[in-house]
Amino acid sequence: MNTKTAFRIGAEVLTLSSILALSAAVPFLFHLTGVSGQVFLPIFTVLVIGSFYTVPSILIGAAILTPLLNTLLTGMPVLEPVPMMPLLTVEMAFTALAAVAVRRKGTLLRIILPLTLGRLMSLPFAIFASGISVSWWLRHFTLGFPGMLLNMTLAGGLLFFFPPGGKGKATKGLE
Repeated sequence: MNTKTAFRIGAEVLTLSSILALSAAVPFLFHLTGVSGQVFLPIFTVLVIGSFYTVPSILIGAAILTPLLNTLLTGMPVLEPVPMMPLLTVEMAFTALAAVAVRRKGTLLRIILPLTLGRLMSLPFAIFASGISVSWWLRHFTLGFPGMLLNMTLAGGLLFFFPPGGKGKATKGLE
């Protein structure tokens, strides 16, 4: 392995580790305030924002590992009575895949589509693999609308100030 390859792998491991650490910290801090994770979806925040700044393999890896990591560290998302951890793993994996698929599209599409599709794609899993009723899933989905809006707004705001490539409002005048 040459130095360039070793450096790239090290950078990817560091990036994935950072995303996973933030993906555990954000929901933990949210839950400390007593705010419902089902409403504000803090587990998605780092993933949605990270989709603009990291490579697809890291994004998909983080999407799959984040719910498991959070369950191991905090017990949330829960495994029973409703299997939220596998459900969120499916939602986050599809969110990451959708973000990768629309990576070269306009910013608004890249903000709205991945999270919406990710959440919608959990319906078949919820019904067929988990035995969750459609009415429960619909309540869960609509309960998360404020969180979807919050995550989309945070991503849009950060992109405005810190777009990939560094030519945003926050860097204006620093050239």
